[in-house]
Amino acid sequence: MKSTDLSPIPRLLGDMYGSFVFIASCCHLNFLDVLDSSPKLYESIKSELGLADRPMMVILPVLSSMGLVKISSEKSVSLTEMGFGLKKNSQPHLWDYVNLEASEPGVLEIVDLLKNDGVDSEEGIAYCKEEEGASPMDNPELAEFLTKALAGRAEMLAPIAASEISPGEHLLDIAGGSGFFTFEWLRLNPTSSATLLDCPAVLDVSRKYLEYFSKKYSDETIASRVNFLPGNMMTDDLPKADIVLTASIFHDWPEETCLRLVKKFSEVINEGGEFWIHDAFLNDDFSGPKCVADYSAKLFKVTKGRCYSREEHFTWLSKAGLRPGRKVDTALDYSLISALK
Repeated sequence: MKSTDLSPIPRLLGDMYGSFVFIASCCHLNFLDVLDSSPKLYESIKSELGLADRPMMVILPVLSSMGLVKISSEKSVSLTEMGFGLKKNSQPHLWDYVNLEASEPGVLEIVDLLKNDGVDSEEGIAYCKEEEGASPMDNPELAEFLTKALAGRAEMLAPIAASEISPGEHLLDIAGGSGFFTFEWLRLNPTSSATLLDCPAVLDVSRKYLEYFSKKYSDETIASRVNFLPGNMMTDDLPKADIVLTASIFHDWPEETCLRLVKKFSEVINEGGEFWIHDAFLNDDFSGPKCVADYSAKLFKVTKGRCYSREEHFTWLSKAGLRPGRKVDTALDYSLISALK
Protein backbone atom coordinates (compact mmCIF):
# COMPACT_ATOMS: atom_id res chain seq x y z
CA MET A 1 0.00 0.00 0.00
CA LYS A 2 1.30 3.45 -0.90
CA SER A 3 2.06 5.53 2.19
CA THR A 4 0.07 8.70 2.71
CA ASP A 5 1.83 11.98 1.94
CA LEU A 6 1.80 13.88 5.23
CA SER A 7 3.65 16.96 3.95
CA PRO A 8 0.47 19.13 4.08
CA ILE A 9 0.52 18.88 7.90
CA PRO A 10 3.82 20.72 8.54
CA ARG A 11 2.96 23.07 5.68
CA LEU A 12 -0.25 24.08 7.47
CA LEU A 13 1.77 24.88 10.60
CA GLY A 14 4.34 26.85 8.60
CA ASP A 15 1.64 28.88 6.85
CA MET A 16 0.96 30.68 10.12
CA TYR A 17 4.54 31.94 10.47
CA GLY A 18 4.77 32.93 6.81
CA SER A 19 1.55 34.89 7.23
CA PHE A 20 2.95 36.67 10.29
CA VAL A 21 6.02 37.73 8.29
CA PHE A 22 3.84 38.80 5.35
CA ILE A 23 1.59 40.99 7.51
CA ALA A 24 4.53 42.41 9.46
CA SER A 25 6.35 43.29 6.24
CA CYS A 26 3.33 45.00 4.69
CA CYS A 27 1.79 46.78 7.65
CA HIS A 28 4.65 47.51 10.05
CA LEU A 29 7.90 47.52 8.07
CA ASN A 30 6.39 49.07 4.90
CA PHE A 31 8.55 46.64 2.92
CA LEU A 32 6.46 46.83 -0.25
CA ASP A 33 6.21 50.61 -0.14
CA VAL A 34 9.93 51.02 -0.84
CA LEU A 35 9.63 48.88 -3.99
CA ASP A 36 8.40 49.56 -7.50
CA SER A 37 8.34 47.75 -10.84
CA SER A 38 11.97 48.74 -11.40
CA PRO A 39 14.49 46.49 -9.60
CA LYS A 40 15.99 47.86 -6.40
CA LEU A 41 19.25 46.55 -4.99
CA TYR A 42 19.10 44.32 -1.93
CA GLU A 43 21.58 46.48 0.02
CA SER A 44 19.58 49.62 -0.73
CA ILE A 45 16.34 48.05 0.59
CA LYS A 46 18.14 46.74 3.64
CA SER A 47 19.60 50.16 4.41
CA GLU A 48 16.35 52.02 3.82
CA LEU A 49 14.40 49.73 6.15
CA GLY A 50 17.18 49.41 8.75
CA LEU A 51 17.10 45.60 8.68
CA ALA A 52 19.91 43.08 9.16
CA ASP A 53 20.69 40.33 6.65
CA ARG A 54 18.89 37.50 8.43
CA PRO A 55 15.49 39.27 8.64
CA MET A 56 15.88 40.31 5.00
CA MET A 57 16.57 36.71 3.99
CA VAL A 58 13.50 35.55 5.90
CA ILE A 59 11.20 38.20 4.42
CA LEU A 60 12.27 37.94 0.78
CA PRO A 61 11.59 34.20 0.27
CA VAL A 62 8.20 34.57 1.99
CA LEU A 63 7.12 37.49 -0.20
CA SER A 64 8.60 35.93 -3.34
CA SER A 65 6.91 32.57 -2.74
CA MET A 66 3.60 34.44 -2.31
CA GLY A 67 4.07 36.08 -5.70
CA LEU A 68 4.46 39.62 -4.32
CA VAL A 69 8.08 40.33 -5.29
CA LYS A 70 10.60 39.11 -7.85
CA ILE A 71 14.26 38.54 -6.98
CA SER A 72 16.78 38.81 -9.81
CA SER A 73 20.02 36.88 -10.21
CA GLU A 74 21.83 40.06 -9.11
CA LYS A 75 19.79 39.97 -5.86
CA SER A 76 17.75 43.03 -6.75
CA VAL A 77 14.05 43.09 -5.93
CA SER A 78 10.97 44.43 -7.70
CA LEU A 79 7.22 44.30 -7.18
CA THR A 80 4.95 41.98 -9.12
CA GLU A 81 1.50 43.06 -10.32
CA MET A 82 0.00 41.39 -7.26
CA GLY A 83 2.50 43.19 -5.04
CA PHE A 84 1.24 46.53 -6.38
CA GLY A 85 -2.17 45.64 -4.98
CA LEU A 86 -0.73 46.03 -1.48
CA LYS A 87 0.84 49.47 -1.93
CA LYS A 88 -1.08 52.18 -0.13
CA ASN A 89 -0.70 54.59 -3.06
CA SER A 90 -2.22 52.12 -5.54
CA GLN A 91 -5.88 52.44 -6.48
CA PRO A 92 -7.58 50.19 -5.58
CA HIS A 93 -5.48 48.34 -2.99
CA LEU A 94 -5.89 45.72 -0.25
CA TRP A 95 -3.45 47.20 2.26
CA ASP A 96 -6.24 48.28 4.64
CA TYR A 97 -7.76 44.82 4.42
CA VAL A 98 -4.47 43.14 5.37
CA ASN A 99 -4.02 45.76 8.10
CA LEU A 100 -7.04 44.30 9.90
CA GLU A 101 -4.66 41.59 11.15
CA ALA A 102 -1.78 43.92 12.00
CA SER A 103 -2.46 43.90 15.76
CA GLU A 104 -2.50 40.12 16.16
CA PRO A 105 -0.06 39.08 18.94
CA GLY A 106 1.88 36.75 16.63
CA VAL A 107 2.34 39.58 14.12
CA LEU A 108 3.50 42.06 16.74
CA GLU A 109 5.99 39.54 18.13
CA ILE A 110 7.50 38.85 14.70
CA VAL A 111 7.71 42.60 13.99
CA ASP A 112 9.90 43.06 17.06
CA LEU A 113 12.05 40.09 16.09
CA LEU A 114 12.49 41.29 12.50
CA LYS A 115 13.50 44.76 13.64
CA ASN A 116 16.04 43.37 16.13
CA ASP A 117 17.38 40.38 14.16
CA GLY A 118 15.71 37.85 16.41
CA VAL A 119 15.76 37.40 20.15
CA ASP A 120 18.49 38.51 22.52
CA SER A 121 21.52 36.25 22.75
CA GLU A 122 20.18 34.02 25.53
CA GLU A 123 16.56 34.91 26.18
CA GLY A 124 14.02 33.17 24.02
CA ILE A 125 16.36 30.87 22.10
CA ALA A 126 14.32 27.72 22.02
CA TYR A 127 16.71 24.81 21.86
CA CYS A 128 20.21 25.93 20.94
CA LYS A 129 23.11 27.68 22.62
CA GLU A 130 26.59 28.30 21.33
CA GLU A 131 29.91 27.53 22.97
CA GLU A 132 30.33 27.02 26.70
CA GLY A 133 27.65 27.24 29.34
CA ALA A 134 24.34 25.55 30.01
CA SER A 135 22.13 24.60 27.09
CA PRO A 136 18.33 24.41 27.22
CA MET A 137 18.79 20.82 26.05
CA ASP A 138 20.63 19.99 29.26
CA ASN A 139 17.22 20.06 30.93
CA PRO A 140 15.95 16.44 30.84
CA GLU A 141 12.28 17.41 30.57
CA LEU A 142 12.88 19.91 27.77
CA ALA A 143 15.24 17.53 25.97
CA GLU A 144 12.69 14.73 26.11
CA PHE A 145 9.88 17.05 24.97
CA LEU A 146 11.70 18.29 21.87
CA THR A 147 13.26 14.95 20.95
CA LYS A 148 9.88 13.23 21.10
CA ALA A 149 8.26 16.09 19.19
CA LEU A 150 10.69 15.60 16.31
CA ALA A 151 10.91 11.80 16.49
CA GLY A 152 7.81 11.08 14.40
CA ARG A 153 9.14 13.18 11.54
CA ALA A 154 12.56 11.55 11.83
CA GLU A 155 11.07 8.05 11.82
CA MET A 156 9.29 8.85 8.54
CA LEU A 157 12.30 10.47 6.88
CA ALA A 158 15.09 8.19 8.10
CA PRO A 159 14.34 5.10 5.93
CA ILE A 160 14.29 7.24 2.78
CA ALA A 161 17.43 9.16 3.69
CA ALA A 162 19.34 6.08 4.84
CA SER A 163 18.64 4.34 1.53
CA GLU A 164 20.42 7.20 -0.29
CA ILE A 165 23.37 7.78 2.04
CA SER A 166 26.49 5.92 0.95
CA PRO A 167 27.75 2.89 2.89
CA GLY A 168 30.94 3.08 4.92
CA GLU A 169 32.70 1.46 7.82
CA HIS A 170 31.66 4.13 10.33
CA LEU A 171 29.05 6.90 10.42
CA LEU A 172 29.12 9.93 12.71
CA ASP A 173 25.64 11.37 13.27
CA ILE A 174 26.12 14.83 14.80
CA ALA A 175 23.31 16.09 17.06
CA GLY A 176 21.42 12.98 16.02
CA GLY A 177 18.43 13.47 18.33
CA SER A 178 16.13 10.45 18.38
CA GLY A 179 18.74 8.41 16.50
CA PHE A 180 16.42 7.13 13.77
CA PHE A 181 18.76 8.20 10.95
CA THR A 182 21.63 6.29 12.56
CA PHE A 183 19.51 3.22 13.31
CA GLU A 184 18.12 3.01 9.76
CA TRP A 185 21.59 3.41 8.23
CA LEU A 186 22.94 0.63 10.45
CA ARG A 187 20.02 -1.61 9.52
CA LEU A 188 20.90 -1.17 5.83
CA ASN A 189 24.65 -1.59 6.49
CA PRO A 190 24.84 -4.66 8.74
CA THR A 191 28.64 -4.73 9.01
CA SER A 192 29.03 -1.02 9.81
CA SER A 193 29.18 0.90 13.08
CA ALA A 194 28.10 4.41 14.07
CA THR A 195 28.55 7.12 16.66
CA LEU A 196 25.54 9.16 17.75
CA LEU A 197 26.62 12.49 19.27
CA ASP A 198 24.26 14.66 21.29
CA CYS A 199 23.62 16.14 24.73
CA PRO A 200 23.46 13.55 27.53
CA ALA A 201 19.77 14.27 28.20
CA VAL A 202 18.93 13.75 24.52
CA LEU A 203 20.87 10.49 24.37
CA ASP A 204 18.79 9.16 27.28
CA VAL A 205 15.80 9.46 24.95
CA SER A 206 17.73 8.06 21.97
CA ARG A 207 18.48 4.86 23.88
CA LYS A 208 14.75 4.32 24.44
CA TYR A 209 14.12 4.74 20.71
CA LEU A 210 16.87 2.19 19.99
CA GLU A 211 15.02 -0.36 22.12
CA TYR A 212 11.83 0.38 20.19
CA PHE A 213 13.63 0.24 16.82
CA SER A 214 15.41 -3.04 17.60
CA LYS A 215 12.12 -4.70 18.53
CA LYS A 216 10.36 -3.26 15.47
CA TYR A 217 12.86 -4.87 13.10
CA SER A 218 13.85 -7.81 15.33
CA ASP A 219 17.47 -6.70 14.99
CA GLU A 220 19.46 -6.91 18.20
CA THR A 221 22.80 -6.28 16.44
CA ILE A 222 22.28 -2.53 16.11
CA ALA A 223 22.72 -1.93 19.84
CA SER A 224 26.22 -3.43 19.67
CA ARG A 225 27.17 -1.32 16.64
CA VAL A 226 26.15 2.14 17.87
CA ASN A 227 28.13 4.27 20.32
CA PHE A 228 26.17 6.95 22.20
CA LEU A 229 28.65 9.79 22.65
CA PRO A 230 27.60 12.65 24.95
CA GLY A 231 29.14 15.92 23.86
CA ASN A 232 28.92 19.44 22.50
CA MET A 233 29.40 19.66 18.74
CA MET A 234 30.59 23.25 19.13
CA THR A 235 33.45 22.66 21.52
CA ASP A 236 34.29 18.95 21.81
CA ASP A 237 36.66 16.90 19.69
CA LEU A 238 34.88 14.60 17.27
CA PRO A 239 35.76 11.02 16.28
CA LYS A 240 36.88 10.12 12.78
CA ALA A 241 34.29 8.69 10.38
CA ASP A 242 33.79 7.65 6.77
CA ILE A 243 30.37 9.27 6.66
CA VAL A 244 29.38 12.41 8.58
CA LEU A 245 25.65 13.09 8.77
CA THR A 246 23.92 16.23 9.98
CA ALA A 247 20.13 16.35 9.94
CA SER A 248 18.31 19.64 10.60
CA ILE A 249 21.31 21.32 12.23
CA PHE A 250 22.45 24.26 10.14
CA HIS A 251 19.07 25.98 10.00
CA ASP A 252 19.46 26.67 13.74
CA TRP A 253 22.54 28.87 13.30
CA PRO A 254 23.76 32.08 11.63
CA GLU A 255 25.88 31.78 8.50
CA GLU A 256 29.25 32.35 10.19
CA THR A 257 28.52 29.55 12.68
CA CYS A 258 27.41 27.23 9.88
CA LEU A 259 30.67 27.75 8.01
CA ARG A 260 32.70 27.15 11.16
CA LEU A 261 30.80 23.94 11.90
CA VAL A 262 31.10 22.66 8.33
CA LYS A 263 34.87 23.15 8.48
CA LYS A 264 35.09 21.42 11.86
CA PHE A 265 32.95 18.46 10.80
CA SER A 266 34.83 18.10 7.51
CA GLU A 267 38.14 17.67 9.32
CA VAL A 268 37.07 14.36 10.87
CA ILE A 269 35.98 12.75 7.58
CA ASN A 270 38.40 10.09 6.40
CA GLU A 271 39.94 10.60 2.97
CA GLY A 272 37.46 9.41 0.36
CA GLY A 273 34.58 9.81 2.81
CA GLU A 274 31.45 11.87 2.48
CA PHE A 275 29.51 14.63 4.24
CA TRP A 276 25.71 14.29 4.05
CA ILE A 277 23.30 17.08 5.04
CA HIS A 278 19.56 16.53 5.42
CA ASP A 279 17.43 19.67 5.67
CA ALA A 280 14.70 21.79 4.11
CA PHE A 281 16.38 23.94 1.44
CA LEU A 282 15.34 27.22 -0.15
CA ASN A 283 15.55 27.55 -3.91
CA ASP A 284 18.91 28.94 -5.00
CA ASP A 285 17.19 32.14 -6.23
CA PHE A 286 15.32 32.47 -2.88
CA SER A 287 11.95 32.38 -4.67
CA GLY A 288 10.62 29.74 -2.28
CA PRO A 289 9.36 27.09 -2.15
CA LYS A 290 6.62 28.53 0.00
CA CYS A 291 6.65 25.62 2.46
CA VAL A 292 10.37 26.15 3.17
CA ALA A 293 10.05 29.97 3.24
CA ASP A 294 7.30 29.57 5.84
CA TYR A 295 9.39 27.09 7.82
CA SER A 296 12.28 29.56 7.72
CA ALA A 297 9.98 32.17 9.28
CA LYS A 298 9.22 29.73 12.10
CA LEU A 299 12.92 28.98 12.63
CA PHE A 300 13.67 32.70 12.73
CA LYS A 301 11.34 32.98 15.71
CA VAL A 302 12.86 30.17 17.78
CA THR A 303 16.51 29.82 16.70
CA LYS A 304 19.51 31.89 15.65
CA GLY A 305 19.20 30.73 12.04
CA ARG A 306 16.92 30.36 9.05
CA CYS A 307 16.56 28.02 6.10
CA TYR A 308 19.39 28.19 3.58
CA SER A 309 19.63 27.25 -0.08
CA ARG A 310 21.56 24.26 -1.41
CA GLU A 311 23.93 26.72 -3.06
CA GLU A 312 24.69 28.35 0.30
CA HIS A 313 25.45 24.93 1.79
CA PHE A 314 27.66 23.94 -1.15
CA THR A 315 29.57 27.23 -0.74
CA TRP A 316 30.37 26.31 2.88
CA LEU A 317 31.32 22.77 1.86
CA SER A 318 33.62 24.04 -0.89
CA LYS A 319 35.31 26.44 1.54
CA ALA A 320 35.93 23.41 3.77
CA GLY A 321 37.79 21.73 0.91
CA LEU A 322 35.02 19.30 -0.07
CA ARG A 323 33.67 18.60 -3.54
CA PRO A 324 29.88 19.01 -3.96
CA GLY A 325 28.13 15.74 -4.72
CA ARG A 326 24.52 14.62 -4.93
CA LYS A 327 21.13 16.28 -4.43
CA VAL A 328 18.26 13.96 -3.47
CA ASP A 329 14.71 14.80 -2.41
CA THR A 330 13.38 12.70 0.48
CA ALA A 331 9.94 13.58 1.91
CA LEU A 332 8.04 16.20 3.94
CA ASP A 333 9.74 18.90 1.82
CA TYR A 334 13.21 17.74 2.93
CA SER A 335 16.23 16.85 0.82
CA LEU A 336 19.74 15.43 1.07
CA ILE A 337 22.92 16.90 -0.31
CA SER A 338 26.37 15.37 -0.18
CA ALA A 339 30.00 16.40 -0.57
CA LEU A 340 33.12 14.30 -1.09
CA LYS A 341 36.52 14.47 0.61
